[in-house]
Amino acid sequence: MRTIVLIKDVDTGIGEAGLKACSRYTPLVEPQQDGSVYLDISGCGPAERIVFSLAEEISAQAGELRIGWATSRLVALVAARSSLMHRDQSRGYRVNKTQQALITEVIPGCEEAFLSHLPLEQFPPLKAPELKKLTRAAFATVGDIARVSPQRLSVLLGKRAALLIRNARGRDDTPVLGLYPPQRLAVPLNAESEEMDMQRVEQQLYHAARTLELLLGKRGAGACRVRLEIGGKQDMIRERRLSQACFEARTLANILLGLWRQLPPLEAPWQGQVVLEEIAVLNWQEQDLFALSTRKRQGSNSSYLKEALQGLEMRFPGQISLGAPEAERREQVLALWDPWRFMAEDKAWCARPEER
Repeated sequence: MRTIVLIKDVDTGIGEAGLKACSRYTPLVEPQQDGSVYLDISGCGPAERIVFSLAEEISAQAGELRIGWATSRLVALVAARSSLMHRDQSRGYRVNKTQQALITEVIPGCEEAFLSHLPLEQFPPLKAPELKKLTRAAFATVGDIARVSPQRLSVLLGKRAALLIRNARGRDDTPVLGLYPPQRLAVPLNAESEEMDMQRVEQQLYHAARTLELLLGKRGAGACRVRLEIGGKQDMIRERRLSQACFEARTLANILLGLWRQLPPLEAPWQGQVVLEEIAVLNWQEQDLFALSTRKRQGSNSSYLKEALQGLEMRFPGQISLGAPEAERREQVLALWDPWRFMAEDKAWCARPEER
């Protein structure tokens, strides 16, 4: 079960000092454009102690805080709103008021009851055209969406009907990404059920690699260090240092699969994360169309071969042999289609008597 926290400053955004305080408790810190910040503190210690400690540290450097604490991003966002002070607290949540912070905790398992009486105008996933259609169809609260069948709602909203029903019931699987500090990126992994087979693990790793590719693409950067961290009954870390910056999802997925195979068999539940470090901006260079040979621009043949082998090793870790082929084997292969190329023993047969 995840523990997601949203911290929002009513007056100003969360500053650099507040982000540093958050990063001391969890590596999954995702700042937002409006100045708020999402945290995933799952497996980082007692949630209540972390939330109240952060409220005390950040409020000393900022204004009045609104903190939402739930099992998903969506519910944490709704819980962080100030209007909750006037609602009935018997609907699955608790409110704690400190000197400069209002902390609203949604009890796990009560997400649907918590959202049921929320007006549609205050439901973040709804778009303006969808809100207009639902209002005309006599929908008034989020609970009305949660109780309707997907077939009926799809007539009004189309393909988004199933997602909105899921959100109305308090379910949101959107992960909290580790975007702070900027020198590193992190994507969470988790397995809450014992049915986590290798196929599902590969899907999670590829999805994490795809997410990291999009994040690196926005920065125009690549990473030179990939680390896989798994926490459960036993904490384990596997990492790999790359010879050149990597930014492609396919390459990252192959590296993560190679690191995963180095781990012993895991028992659910476990939580982990994929971390990219040593992130640097890529320097792109256009091809010189007037160059006679691309190899001359890249250096000698030996350096070109070395770079090519390193690239293959990154894509297929542990499957590429960097040793040079034997000379005899090379001669045997070339002799298959070159009839005038003699082997070593054939050269001795056709040599002059004085050369023997």
